[in-house]
Amino acid sequence: MRISSALILSLLLVCSCKKALEVITPKNFSILIRQQFDKNATLVDDFFENERIMLTAQDLQTIRSQYGERDLFLKHMLELTQPAYGEVVASSTLPASFKIVPTSDRAAQKMRKHLLPFPSGYTGPNPGSGAIDNFAKEVLDSINARGGGEQVIIESFSFGGSSSSRPNETFTLNYEEIKINYQKMLQLISTAASTSVLDTGIDEMLAAASPQEAVLIGLLLPAVQKVREGKPYHDLMNSYFDMSAAERTTWDRDVRLAAFLCAYDFIISDEYNPNDEFTTSLGVNKQICDGVTLLAWARVDGSNN
Repeated sequence: MRISSALILSLLLVCSCKKALEVITPKNFSILIRQQFDKNATLVDDFFENERIMLTAQDLQTIRSQYGERDLFLKHMLELTQPAYGEVVASSTLPASFKIVPTSDRAAQKMRKHLLPFPSGYTGPNPGSGAIDNFAKEVLDSINARGGGEQVIIESFSFGGSSSSRPNETFTLNYEEIKINYQKMLQLISTAASTSVLDTGIDEMLAAASPQEAVLIGLLLPAVQKVREGKPYHDLMNSYFDMSAAERTTWDRDVRLAAFLCAYDFIISDEYNPNDEFTTSLGVNKQICDGVTLLAWARVDGSNN
C-alpha cells in the first residue's frame, strides 16, 4: 500500500491517549525515524564485544592453520560465530515479544561467494575492493530484475509506540525508487572522505527524502555507521590486524561498503521480513554483522596464502 505524506502526518497527529505523544511534523519526521532505528543499531556494538567474536590475531592464526583450504576456514568461522548475534539479542533490553532471533546467513554466504574468486580475498592494495565491486553490481542487477514491482519496507511502523497509542503505518517503495535510492546511498558511502562528511550527507538525504525513503535510509544507515564508528568494532579490528593509517582508511571504506551491501541485498530478498521496525532492523543488523566479520576473516586467510 502506498501512502502520501499528508496521510501519514494526519494519522500520526491523532492521539487519544492521556500522555501526549510527540507531534510528528515534516521537520522532525526523519529525526524520529533515525532515533527509532538507532536503538537497535546499538546491538552492533554488543555483537563486536561478544566472546565468540572477540578473537585475537593469534586465535585466528591458530584456527587458520588447522584448515588447508580457504573455503573450509571461512565455513568454520561462520559455524563458530553464528550463535553470537542471537546471544546479543537475547541479552538485550528489547521487549521479550520482539526478541525474535534472525536465522538467515544470507549476507555471510554472499560475501563468501564474492571473496572466493580472488586469490587472497583482495585485489592489490585495496582490501576486498574487487569482491565488493562485484557484490555492488549483483545488488543492482537484482533490483533491475524486479522490474516495476513494489517492496514493502515495513508493514507496521509504530514509532516505538503501541497500536493503542499511535496509528501504525505501512511504508512501500517501487523498484525504480529503490534503484535511485540505492545508487545515491552507494555513491555517498563510497566517496565520503570522513565520518563528518558521511553524517552530513545522510542528514541531507533524510531531509530531502519522502517518508517512505526516509524509513529505508533509517533502516540501513545507523548500523552501517556503528560498524564504521563504534569503539567495539575498532578495538576488535586493532586486535586482529596491524595496519598503517593509509591501509586503515581503505579498509574502513571497504567495511562500510560491505555492511551497506549486505543490508541492501537482504532487504530486497525473499528472506526479508518487513513485519515491524524491530523485526526488520534486527534482521538487517545481523546481515551487517555477519558480512563484516567474514570480510575480516578473509583478510586473515589472504595474509596466509
